[in-house]
Formats: sequence, C-alpha cells, structure tokens
Amino acid sequence: MVLEAFGMVIASQSGHRLPALTTEQNKALATTPVDELLALPMLQADQVTDPLNDYQISKRGNSLRIMAEAVRWGRRGGTPDEVGSVGALLMGPVGDFLMDGGVTAAYWYGDLVPN
Repeated sequence: MVLEAFGMVIASQSGHRLPALTTEQNKALATTPVDELLALPMLQADQVTDPLNDYQISKRGNSLRIMAEAVRWGRRGGTPDEVGSVGALLMGPVGDFLMDGGVTAAYWYGDLVPN
C-alpha cells in the first residue's frame, strides 16, 4: 500500500500587498528556524512600521516558508500523476491562486491605492 500526502495552504492576500523584499530577507523568512524568527533584524520594532506592515510580513513569511518546504517535499519523488492532478485542479474552474475578489489588484492599481 502506498500512502500519499499532500498539503494545502490557505493564506491571506495581505502578503501579496507587501512591497518586494531583498533576496536575503526572503531567504531569512523562508529558512530561519521558527524559534529564531523574532531575532531577525528586519523584524525588530524599529524596522516594522505599523501593525499592517507586521501582518503583511507574517503572511509573506508563511508563503515563503511553504515554498522553501516544497524543496524537501519534492525530494519525496512526486510523480507526474500527482503534478498533473494539481495542475488540473489549479487550471480548472475551481482553482485560483489569489481569491480575493480583486481586492489586491485594487490595492495596487485601483481605488484602494494607499496615499
């Protein structure tokens, strides 16, 4: 019997609203052990400008950590069938990466652009 495992991550769109981070910042958020995250220079009180910024960084970190973890998951030897099934789901009528009703697009390019 072969047991298959998969993961599904549902996250806030807020991480997509955070401006680009440096490559080093992305790597730190993605790979720093959990018990060391709060020691990162970029997460110190003088660097995080407000609670929204803090929330956006945490959501970006969630996405980056899942991406980094995918490297380890990939070593399991995911089969073409598994990849095809995921592709069919994401490209089908029920799949979407960012399901926010256009809020993120409006934040960057529409009526919700911050002043």
